[in-house]
Amino acid sequence: MVVYLDIYSLKKIILNDNKGRSGIYMLTNKVTKDFYIGQSKNIYNRFLNYFNPAYIKRSNNSIIGRALVKYGYSKFSLTILEYCDKSNLTTREQYYLDNLKPVYNILKTAGAYSDGFIHTE
Repeated sequence: MVVYLDIYSLKKIILNDNKGRSGIYMLTNKVTKDFYIGQSKNIYNRFLNYFNPAYIKRSNNSIIGRALVKYGYSKFSLTILEYCDKSNLTTREQYYLDNLKPVYNILKTAGAYSDGFIHTE
């Protein structure tokens, strides 16, 4: 497990540390203590997107995206729960969803978004 206490000030380190890595991550709001659990085949690319305000605004169905904008990046920490092989991502994410019960996750089934789930208004 790797913890970055302030994703805003540690942006470059987060990106550098996670090039070419896949795994399960948790974004935690340090104000509300609510958190989001996600998986990524490429953590570096995922966080390039998170750090891009235009991307966040386009993804307006994302509760975690709206929270990042509302509270600011410095109010969030990032925990890499585990690095794992791409083939195990969905199984491992489901483990954390079931055991940690994240508030920011709309979907409670791992991989549902990548399997074609479409958010409604």
